[in-house]
Amino acid sequence: MEMNKWLEIYNSIIRLKFYSYLKMQNSRIINDIDKEYQQFVNNNNLNPKDEAVEFFGGDFLIGLSYLILVRTNEFLNKESLKAEKYKVLDIENWKKLGIESFDKILSKYNIELITLLDTKNNRDYNYMNDNEKIAFFLTNIRHSLSHYNYNKTDLETIKFWNNHNNKLKMECKMKYSSFLNFSADFGIAVNIGLGKIYKK
Repeated sequence: MEMNKWLEIYNSIIRLKFYSYLKMQNSRIINDIDKEYQQFVNNNNLNPKDEAVEFFGGDFLIGLSYLILVRTNEFLNKESLKAEKYKVLDIENWKKLGIESFDKILSKYNIELITLLDTKNNRDYNYMNDNEKIAFFLTNIRHSLSHYNYNKTDLETIKFWNNHNNKLKMECKMKYSSFLNFSADFGIAVNIGLGKIYKK
């Protein structure tokens, strides 16, 4: 496995986690950047509606989170064997983050899970345990983002959904900050799993 490629992704994950931390701390750094950015767009006629803007706005952060989710998934698909991928996605790797089950993920990140389809049309199960359930949930989040199947229900909340063959496979809501933390922590859990397999 080409671990240097993973380190490039992991560096982005740490930066996302750091930004989320600063935002939740209401850091002066973020506030100062936003003030400078507001002044820049106003002075250069880049804000025709005269709106309040943020340098790291919602769409930018959604895009960064999506990029991390996609790049992590592509890395695992290309660089690992199927058995290794399942080890990396194991719920055991979330325990250092205080998570021991899929339900703990929902509670920690305040995810309102409305729908998560458990069976396919042929009645085979989409997931049989928490490891598979997490993978299925993440897949649907990625597909939701890639097909623009999300909207902002208010200034702080995002609603995601994913349809396949006219069947709703997943629907959920969460705060922006929760989504950022979830995406970053997913990458950290993957890094823990990779560290167990490739200790050398």
